[in-house]
Amino acid sequence: MKFTNAISNGNYCFRLILLVISLLSPSIIPAQGAIVNEFSNGTTGSQEYFELVVIGPAGSENCGPVDLRGFAVDDNNGDFSGGAISGAGIASGHIRFSPTGPWGAIPTGAILLIYNSGDKNPAITLADDPLDTSPHDSVYVIPDNFSGLEGCTTTPNSSSASYTPCTFGTPSWLSIGLRNAGDAAQVRDASMNFFHGLSFGNSPMTGGPLGINIPGAGGGMVYSLTNSAGDNYLDPTNFGVADASVVGTQTPGRANTANNLAWINSLTLDCLLPVSYAEELSGEPGAHEIRLFWETATETNSREFVVERSQLALRDFEPIARISASGNSTANLAYEVTDFFPKAGPNFYRLRQIDLDGRESFSKAIAVEFETSSLDLEQIFPNPTQSQLNLVLNATRDFDFRIMDLNGREVFTRTFNNPNGRTQLNLELGHLVSGLYIWEVKNTQDRLQGKLVIR
Repeated sequence: MKFTNAISNGNYCFRLILLVISLLSPSIIPAQGAIVNEFSNGTTGSQEYFELVVIGPAGSENCGPVDLRGFAVDDNNGDFSGGAISGAGIASGHIRFSPTGPWGAIPTGAILLIYNSGDKNPAITLADDPLDTSPHDSVYVIPDNFSGLEGCTTTPNSSSASYTPCTFGTPSWLSIGLRNAGDAAQVRDASMNFFHGLSFGNSPMTGGPLGINIPGAGGGMVYSLTNSAGDNYLDPTNFGVADASVVGTQTPGRANTANNLAWINSLTLDCLLPVSYAEELSGEPGAHEIRLFWETATETNSREFVVERSQLALRDFEPIARISASGNSTANLAYEVTDFFPKAGPNFYRLRQIDLDGRESFSKAIAVEFETSSLDLEQIFPNPTQSQLNLVLNATRDFDFRIMDLNGREVFTRTFNNPNGRTQLNLELGHLVSGLYIWEVKNTQDRLQGKLVIR
């Protein structure tokens, strides 16, 4: 399978420069991943956010999708101050896109907005949409406590090796919070090598590996890629700073300028992919099943589709069906698969398309709610909680209730026998440490799951 991309005369010089620089400094120039498009200190408190834009390989920035699993966001780790210098904004930890999360096939041109949910910036007016499900617009609005993110508390120090080993758990914004006098916003790839970033503040702050530094304190400021001098996101003159208190200077989840919008739109151009879809994957629940549909417009050397399903926050997808593809086609072809064993609640599905040469690509995941259940959970409260948890449910057979941490380890379990319709449970959870958990109610037929926050 070959990827092609039309290169306009206006972009040729820039891409040629990228190619030359990449040969000289392969550890610095992005191959494919996400670059820092905007970040803000907010106007008060810690109303901070990091906004990324997904790019493809240098010279073919619109060829995707892109696998961001394991990529990390961080503030200054010493790369932007000539080492771990005191007062240079080096904080313990970083946040990464979970290697087992739903980040394996993000389209180029997508915007990923990660924000501090504990002190939300009022300029963020878009609803949370960490999986780009509604609307389907390639804008991912991701609170820092989303289960598809992971946090580490180890202090990094200038090199990829210093990021490992690390034990990951629930993220904390403190690990990437910005020091107003001087700090940085950066992206690291899945091997924890520097990918892209810039800094602000005077000495000891430097521009880091790319030499992009905006002098002056960052309190109440917003930094963004303006594309005022072109589309080169490695050029310091393409980045600007503005007063975050001025209406319109913060644009979280949206393009920063008209030039920035034109550049982002250029990244969404289609490459010559093995499959183009006339209708993307969709699902329809029935009385005892979920029917899944999709339609291709063209297929080139396409071998098969694998339908995969997940129940736990889009982690641990498992194949439930395989269907042969056409190989080569220019006519619209409709496909349908039935899941005869859906679980109660949301069922997440995606397509894994496999070429004749073994290459794979993934569709975006969809959620289909399946309501028929022998378990009917009416209430679970309070959530968040400090110690007490109450459940009100209707159950027609024995069931188990358990709580798991984000690594899937069981930390609490109770079995309830002979339930008689509507049941109320009062559980003591004071022994659990603060953090984000997954609760589960399960019997031999059905399972319900959700998030639980312990304060």
